[in-house]
Amino acid sequence: MTKQPKSLYLLNFVSMWECFSYYGMRSLLVLYMVHAFGYSDEKAFMLYALYTTLIEFGGIFGGYVADTYLGQRLAIFIGGSIIAFGHTIMAMGSSESFCFIGLGTIVLGTSLFRPNCTALVGQCYDVDDPRRDAGYTIFYTGINIGGFLAALSCGYVGEKYGWDYGFGLAAIGMVAGLVTLTLGRSLLVAKKAAASATGGIAYKPLLACIALLALFYGCEEQLGSTMVLFGERHVDRGIIPAASLVMLNPLTILLGGPFIKRVLLAPRIKLFIGFLLLASAFCLLGVATQQVVPLVYVVAAIVLISLGELFVGPTILVAASRIAPTGKSGVVMGAVSLGFSAANIFSGLLSQMMTVQIPEESVAIYTRGFLTIGVGALLFSLLLLRGATNARAYV
Repeated sequence: MTKQPKSLYLLNFVSMWECFSYYGMRSLLVLYMVHAFGYSDEKAFMLYALYTTLIEFGGIFGGYVADTYLGQRLAIFIGGSIIAFGHTIMAMGSSESFCFIGLGTIVLGTSLFRPNCTALVGQCYDVDDPRRDAGYTIFYTGINIGGFLAALSCGYVGEKYGWDYGFGLAAIGMVAGLVTLTLGRSLLVAKKAAASATGGIAYKPLLACIALLALFYGCEEQLGSTMVLFGERHVDRGIIPAASLVMLNPLTILLGGPFIKRVLLAPRIKLFIGFLLLASAFCLLGVATQQVVPLVYVVAAIVLISLGELFVGPTILVAASRIAPTGKSGVVMGAVSLGFSAANIFSGLLSQMMTVQIPEESVAIYTRGFLTIGVGALLFSLLLLRGATNARAYV
């Protein structure tokens, strides 16, 4: 295997801990609001979607600030510090005030951290470096170690010992990433960041990237909202907490990444496979949903969604990094974050059609919702296969 830049592994490790912090929140937030504050499904889903939307929407501003004033390295250090502070606020007390102040602080920090860390990965490579594709898959795979550890630990600790302890663990994870960045900062200084492109931003390819994130991740984000409550209410989980089911997502990415990065396919075909896997997962859930669902069906669905994410996520990031002009990498990756922001708005709309107000209607609601997502994703995958979208030309 071709040797990758050392700076890639540093960025991978630092971002892994930001992922730990994010997935820790992702696994806890809906359950926390439902049980601690007595929120309805609808309100909890809406606030979860708003939180994840703002996290991604802020990326465009974080990218601009880094490109214009701070630089990517300082931006991710400041952003990571703010994230850790936000989780600490949430761990200080189980009140709505602490919750919303903490969430707002985390949004601010993530807006600085996430797009600029991803932009720095692209700067590890020359314009035509063939290692870029595999590098982004390695990065995408590695950061999910943090996601797996968070879902396993924060979800369990939060449900079993108290929400405050779960949020505290997420803060510790982000501090660990900042310590690593400080100790390894010389790797980023020594490596010259190569421009991926010159001139202005190519807007049509960028818009295609944004649209494809918006669609795929709008469905994938059901893992942190609808699927958590579905798992709590209808899945025969044994001793497994509902919040810990989401750990299968980063675990699958972690195990599957080394194999997927060796798959040499055209970007359009990778996207087709990703959406086809997504469609298969939700169709499976739609068919299997009943009052008590065997755990194996949910495990299979999450694995399929996660494998689809491995085909889609790195493909979009590689395409965006290649079109980022000199001095605009933060803005371009921030613009890609707008796709994730739109995805979370879309995710919130999808979640709303699976809110349960009358328990007796729960099975029918979930069945209809899962099948709707599955059939929609299947139709879109077929459009990609036929080249009926702009993905072939722009990604």
